[in-house]
This record gives sequence, C-alpha cells and structure tokens, in this order.
Amino acid sequence: ELPSARSAGEDRLDQVRARSARRGHALARAARARPYGRGGRGGRRL
Repeated sequence: ELPSARSAGEDRLDQVRARSARRGHALARAARARPYGRGGRGGRRL
C-alpha cells in the first residue's frame, strides 16, 4: 500500500467532487431564483 500516492488520488477526487457539488448547488440556486428559466418558457433547461 502506498499511502502518499493513494492520498494524492483521493485529494484529486475530493477536489473534483467538491467542484461539481459547488457547481450543482449554484445551478440549483439559480434555477430556484428563476423558476421559468431564460425566455420564460418554463421548466428545467440544461
């Protein structure tokens, strides 16, 4: 077992996961603030 290499990989995964979680939270907050999205056509648009 190589703790240094494994911890480096886990740190990278945690960074990616935290970044995607922050992006998801920002998107959810924006969607909640503008429930009909851009153009007022309604629904969840990606």
